[in-house]
Amino acid sequence: MNTIRELHQQAMAMADQAFINRHHGLHDQAIKQFQEAYRLEFKAAQQTTKEPGRSILHRSAATLALHGQLFPEAEKAAVLGLSGNPPPDIADELRDVFEKANFYRHLSLQGLELNPNEVQMSIVGNAIAQGMAQIDDVLIRVQSLEKLIVRTAQRIHKKPYGKMPTHNQGFNLFMSPPRSGSFAVTLRVGHTRQEMFPEMDDRQRIIDEVIFNLSLLNENKIEALRSAIPEKAYFESFLGFAKNMAPDGDHVRMVGVTALRKGEEVSVGLSVINKNIKLVMEEDIETSNTDEAKETVQIIGYLMVGNAIKNKIQVVDGSNKKHTIEVSEAIAEDVVRPYFGRSVIIDAVRVNGKKLMFRDINPDET
Repeated sequence: MNTIRELHQQAMAMADQAFINRHHGLHDQAIKQFQEAYRLEFKAAQQTTKEPGRSILHRSAATLALHGQLFPEAEKAAVLGLSGNPPPDIADELRDVFEKANFYRHLSLQGLELNPNEVQMSIVGNAIAQGMAQIDDVLIRVQSLEKLIVRTAQRIHKKPYGKMPTHNQGFNLFMSPPRSGSFAVTLRVGHTRQEMFPEMDDRQRIIDEVIFNLSLLNENKIEALRSAIPEKAYFESFLGFAKNMAPDGDHVRMVGVTALRKGEEVSVGLSVINKNIKLVMEEDIETSNTDEAKETVQIIGYLMVGNAIKNKIQVVDGSNKKHTIEVSEAIAEDVVRPYFGRSVIIDAVRVNGKKLMFRDINPDET
């Protein structure tokens, strides 16, 4: 019989190899290795009676089960870890793993059949109750996914970035009634050209790109995301809609998008908090002179309605001072518009003590 230490060491060695394989794109192999690592670690946890070792091993087993897509097992390991007397920080981590495992069960289609041109969107958080949801928290996320799909279609079709089309340029989106438990709806991408030209039906590719790029953002692979979306305007637009989709950590804790490909579920569970998604990096701010002095500033105030004229917005702060901030075309069109008439927090860069260049925007919740 293997000792607890031997079981744990075998589990960690298996997990290390799984992470390496996942990094190299060998996902199926990595999942099997994570599952085996979970079984070894859970066996070690079950043989441990003393704290904090007992709860630490259950936390590790639950996390490995999560990586191995064994969601019921992850919930079970987390609950068993909490049933002892874990230290407060370990207890918080166990609750976090349990919540993620529970969310991924909601993310799953759970027997629901999707067409190749459909996606399921799932939202979990304090704003979601059994059969009820706060409309503002849900609506902005559904609309952002819709617009993200439209912008992705434009980019794939090599259309120059411009104003959001009124009729989605041949792409019509249809939404199912919401399902209970988590808030979950199905979005169908309708294509007006497909019936005449079936070979031109690229809806699956559009949906797949949305899920893939959201996964890159969720894993903080920003440079890989830049490579996937090289056009600056489309890149900023993507970040803006993804930021609106992402959880706030309270009202909405997780947001998931799931599609069905060859009988297998393909999904992303957004857990990155929206405030942590920065729309423009300071080093990306273009100036006429590289020697110009840059100072990071934050402005809190009322975003004036209808002032995204010539790529500039205006904010009136608490002392009634008006600040004019330069924004790109994509920021003006796809990012700041939902915030008009609201109190906001804007991060900006002041160049040479004068003009303000936009970096990020968040609602002022004080």
